[in-house]
Amino acid sequence: MLGAPAELLPPLADQAVLVLRRLTSMQQDAFDVARTWASRRRVGHVIRFLLARADRDEQRAVVGQQFAGRVGFFLRVDDFDAAYERMQRASVEMVAAPRTEPYGRVVVFKDIAGNRWNLLGP
Repeated sequence: MLGAPAELLPPLADQAVLVLRRLTSMQQDAFDVARTWASRRRVGHVIRFLLARADRDEQRAVVGQQFAGRVGFFLRVDDFDAAYERMQRASVEMVAAPRTEPYGRVVVFKDIAGNRWNLLGP
């Protein structure tokens, strides 16, 4: 997702930005009633999310279900243990315990809308 926006439909976009800022050091770039851009800048990379409010019934019906119960987003961090501990302190819902795979450490968690994410790290 480097440089490409990802769109979410959380019921409370402003609350989603607060969670992203607390857990990943993301910054809120722009805000209006319907949309919020959040980004995290690192040397050579920008990760951007568009958090759009679900404002119609058909949108509200799929909040948290955009990926039919599967992992839909991947958050790679440099320090897995520190990120995991920060998320635990923030009472983020973990789907299972962290595990080690050939590609690194991974744990599945849910965001405030119920979407599943993989936290990945070395």
